Amino acid sequence: MFNIAYQGSYQSGGKTYNVPILSNSTISNFNFDLNTKTISFNVTGTPGTTGFCNITIPRTLLDISLPSNWTIMEDGQILPSTQYNVTSNADYWFIYITYTHSSHTISITGNISTLQEMPPNTMPLIMLPITLIAMLLIVMQRRRIRTLKTKGLNIADRMSHHCFLFLKGIDSKFTLFMSTRNVASVNTAKRCRT
Repeated sequence: MFNIAYQGSYQSGGKTYNVPILSNSTISNFNFDLNTKTISFNVTGTPGTTGFCNITIPRTLLDISLPSNWTIMEDGQILPSTQYNVTSNADYWFIYITYTHSSHTISITGNISTLQEMPPNTMPLIMLPITLIAMLLIVMQRRRIRTLKTKGLNIADRMSHHCFLFLKGIDSKFTLFMSTRNVASVNTAKRCRT
């Protein structure tokens, strides 16, 4: 007789990763340690009887590069491959373990975890530099536009100043021309009188 004895779960980043364990044993103290990439739990049953459990591990929680990379232990001792079987599909690993009942601690260690432990208050710390960079870019862009406008005014001022000098030069030349003409007219008039 067996049933789903335990639904282990681990929460990270607001998501829950369920690890169902099908067993004829009583399962307790489920734990997943992200640092060591290890799932552990206790199994208990009538002493001397054969116990089993089939653990379904989501690949998004714990994965391996090769099936032989799993380390499966009972009470701190590595189990021989005759005491377990590993199969998988695209989303899950299925590990079937047998043992003689009493009380045992089962540990399953993989070598890849796709999870990165982020404390809950990390998001504001991530957003702060992004916000500061965005604000800096906006300020730099506004200064560039203001500089271009200022440069445009300086160019216009310079052009109007040059036009003024040019016109002033024409005016002074015209005035000089007119004054020499007037002097020439006066001299011609004086010659005519004499």
